[in-house]
Amino acid sequence: MAWRRILRLNATLGLTIVVYFAAPVRDVQRSSGYRILITIVALVMLTLWVLWQLRRHVDDESRRIDGLLAVILIVIVAFALAFYIVEQRRPGEIVGLNSRLDSLYFTVSTLLTIGYGDVHAEGQLARALVLVQIVFDVVFVATAAGLLSSRVRSAAQRRAQERTGSPGPRERSDPAR
Repeated sequence: MAWRRILRLNATLGLTIVVYFAAPVRDVQRSSGYRILITIVALVMLTLWVLWQLRRHVDDESRRIDGLLAVILIVIVAFALAFYIVEQRRPGEIVGLNSRLDSLYFTVSTLLTIGYGDVHAEGQLARALVLVQIVFDVVFVATAAGLLSSRVRSAAQRRAQERTGSPGPRERSDPAR
């Protein structure tokens, strides 16, 4: 069963990377039709894939972390693509951003609050987008940390109960009753 989870995560990663690197952003009117078609097909497949995963994760708590990882990946790629588009449409907005890989690097370093400074927002539009990403990251990362902490705590309690054979908190009788 674990190999299926790994396969799903890798498929999500693969589709997301295809969308990121194939999406035409410079001049859509003159872009090759095959790149637009590949992007649309990959986006549809990615959307269906994520919806299918989310539907499966509703009942199985152990899979929700997989969905969380997929969402983090998609959010990173979405912001990276947005930064790349901003720099392509308005050169000079983001200093040091010359390629899609630079954009991915900038997005991840912003997410992790590293901020090396070699790539940075110079223009107002880019700074506004960075602010949106930072606010989103703070809310999302706080939620993700809370979810992961809750999962780890639940798993530790479950293992402790299995080792000791003691009943769970819901199974214990309340002496005050």
